[in-house]
Amino acid sequence: MDVDLKRRGPSKSKCGAEYTYDVYGLFQCRYDVSPDICKACVMDASLKIKEDCPLEPEAIIWYDECMLRYSSNDIFSSSQEFPEAINSSNITVTNYAEFAPVLEDAMETIILKAAAMTPHFASNTTKFATSEYIYSFAQCTPDISVSRCKNCLDNARSSQLEPSYNVSIYVTVLKPSCVLRVCEDTKQNFVEGSIYETNLELLFTSLTTGSSSLRFYTSTAGDGSTEVYGLFQCRYDISLEVCNACVMNATQKITEVCPLFGEAIVWYDVCMLRYADRNIFSKSETSPGANRYVTDNVTNYAEFAPILEVEMNVVIVRASIAPERYASSKALFTSTEYLYSFAQCTPDISTRQCKRCLEYAFSRMTRCCATSVFVLTFRPSCQLRYDTTGPFLNDESSLADAPQSP
Repeated sequence: MDVDLKRRGPSKSKCGAEYTYDVYGLFQCRYDVSPDICKACVMDASLKIKEDCPLEPEAIIWYDECMLRYSSNDIFSSSQEFPEAINSSNITVTNYAEFAPVLEDAMETIILKAAAMTPHFASNTTKFATSEYIYSFAQCTPDISVSRCKNCLDNARSSQLEPSYNVSIYVTVLKPSCVLRVCEDTKQNFVEGSIYETNLELLFTSLTTGSSSLRFYTSTAGDGSTEVYGLFQCRYDISLEVCNACVMNATQKITEVCPLFGEAIVWYDVCMLRYADRNIFSKSETSPGANRYVTDNVTNYAEFAPILEVEMNVVIVRASIAPERYASSKALFTSTEYLYSFAQCTPDISTRQCKRCLEYAFSRMTRCCATSVFVLTFRPSCQLRYDTTGPFLNDESSLADAPQSP
């Protein structure tokens, strides 16, 4: 496949027999990412969707940089809004009364712009306080019309984004035909060409190098007021090749989204990377955080809830006492349906700190979205996940080779 994916927009394909068993597929990358990142994201997505949804008649997977979907029905040039997923943070907007009207204007502007543009893509930065900004982004698949793109984005805003934004500084609404994202943050005062920027580049090089042989690694660069601390952690069931690719993408992403910030963190499905201008090693931290979940709910929650609590407690205890701070489980919650659970902490924190971090993550999960068929809760020092749609981990025998903290 041609690497020059971004300039061609979403590539569509229709494969299968001439009359029956046809399958229709498409992907779309964000139009601001490089062709190489687009290609890597689509390759990862095609592997992941095959693992999570084997032989399903219809499936979709979203990453930060790309979306991939297929169906046994024709999905081309039609606007579809379900299923949908929401990513959000647990940090709230402190001055919502001042923020809300600026957000409304920013959303109206970017939705109209994305719908009218060819391709359907727009991003914007809006200042709403002395040092606070709203970063917004909207995109539709370019095979739908201007009016359908606008309707999709309007519905994403009204149904999910605006209700969530009074409790979160970061919200992304993901639909099959459109994506809408808003983030509120404060600009940092590190400047381009500074020693801090040089130290960040050195740090990212060190972390990327470390990911070729380790799944957890810490590093520093510089000294004094410009010293920067960084670490990454990959899920211990993935290969080192996947870990290295994820960390490389994370260093590029964190540079794009949080340029020269004093502190930043990025989470992917299989890795986490963070840096700060303070020492973050061997410290348990539960904020900031983020949640990934879908709006589809389990149909038998009364039967599901007690089993979820038991399995969460099992993986929390197991992960906290395991040397690699990692654990997973599989349990039936109906006669035919399984609950897959997973917990992980950074291995530089203690058993007690790990257990507390995961317990906090579970408490936030139950408040947020524990009726969903899938939830992944991220914290700087731990993450917790369950999934009723299918297995998401590789063979757990790989844990025998999991490396220890350097």
